[in-house]
Amino acid sequence: MHQRWIRWAYDIWCQFVKNLKKRLFEDGKFPKLDNNEELREKFESLIGRMKGGIPPLHVLGHIWLCRALYGYSHQKNVGKTCPETVETPWAATRICGGSVKHQNHGQRHDNLNTAFDDWNYNKLIKLGKSFGNARGCVLNGLTCRV
Repeated sequence: MHQRWIRWAYDIWCQFVKNLKKRLFEDGKFPKLDNNEELREKFESLIGRMKGGIPPLHVLGHIWLCRALYGYSHQKNVGKTCPETVETPWAATRICGGSVKHQNHGQRHDNLNTAFDDWNYNKLIKLGKSFGNARGCVLNGLTCRV
């Protein structure tokens, strides 16, 4: 069983998607798939199932045509996805940058995993409080921001 599509959120999707197959297969920048026809067909199928868009905060800097065609809010089957969420831990984990750049690959990987695990743990702990506040606002008939 495979996914029907693969959803991407990329700040410049409107430019990235242009000539994507050509860049991957013809320019020699991607591993050669010429020798293995079955693998090439599977990979081309995967590329064909990719769908993408521009996240809501980034789409504001694009022309109207890009907003209409690639704006995440206008796309089918994305619901209320917040693709900007990927960028939220960057500020908190930036503190690791000075030390991890001098570490070997394994140590760097472990330290970054620990930093992101801590971020996710704290986010999970605060989630209950956020839901509690939102539930209280709804029950009391108030409009509030969580």
